[in-house]
Amino acid sequence: MKQKSDKIIVVDELKMPQISISALLKRISWIGDKSILFVDQVFDKNFQLSCSNKFSINVLPDCGINVYDLVKHENLIITKSSLKKLEERLLAK
Repeated sequence: MKQKSDKIIVVDELKMPQISISALLKRISWIGDKSILFVDQVFDKNFQLSCSNKFSINVLPDCGINVYDLVKHENLIITKSSLKKLEERLLAK
């Protein structure tokens, strides 16, 4: 459902040059106040700390992704490398 409604965004990387919730919110302003789950293999420290002050934004390593978190958040922003690992994990079963 998320894919059909364009709620999955695939990006190259999730990095911030400095810790700044306002800069992060500016970068994702087109999403609005919707909840967001960011998924990556390893998070950039500045990016992770920028996300920590916003209740509707969560970060999760790709090894911990689960159905509950996907349903709980309206938008999913995932890196290409994490998407590839997730596809491999799902196809292996």
